[in-house]
Amino acid sequence: QKCPPLHSWGPAVRDHYLIHCIISGHGTFTCLGNKYHLSAGDGFVVVPDQIVSYSADKDDPWEYCWVCFNGSDAKRLMEQTGLLDRKPVFHSDDKKLETLLEGMCNLTGTDPGRETRMKSVLLAFLAELMDRFGSPAQPRRNGYEYVQKAIKFIEYNYSMNISIEDVAASVGISRSHLYRLFLQN
Repeated sequence: QKCPPLHSWGPAVRDHYLIHCIISGHGTFTCLGNKYHLSAGDGFVVVPDQIVSYSADKDDPWEYCWVCFNGSDAKRLMEQTGLLDRKPVFHSDDKKLETLLEGMCNLTGTDPGRETRMKSVLLAFLAELMDRFGSPAQPRRNGYEYVQKAIKFIEYNYSMNISIEDVAASVGISRSHLYRLFLQN
């Protein structure tokens, strides 16, 4: 998107994750009371339910590519990028992130093959962010894996007459423990 001078959005909130990579020009991004002056090679992350604003420069407005997404794994994937633990801005000296986003933009359409390809490029983009800014994986101790297994069991068996006890038994924990894990995750 090539923005006109002073083109802006916000202050407002989004209900999804949004990642911008700046291709050229300048602009500002404001989040949590901090104002960032950004240019080519920089990027910024918009987190759901945070008040943010961003604006293109008056004299040299930015051009950027962006992706937005949500879903049951969105928060976990974003946590693994390392970008949620630091400032919501980042810098990349090469064009790989930009190239991945542009590749996603070129995969327009709603047929299943294109949609799957878009998802694969999004995952490749997030994996690149993880490689650059994430920290080594730490074992999860909060029971997330049990919740994921329970969700899969429900997805595969929802048409049958299953109970909470069946779901808990499928992952090998008690009903009350599964309940607590769902509340935590």
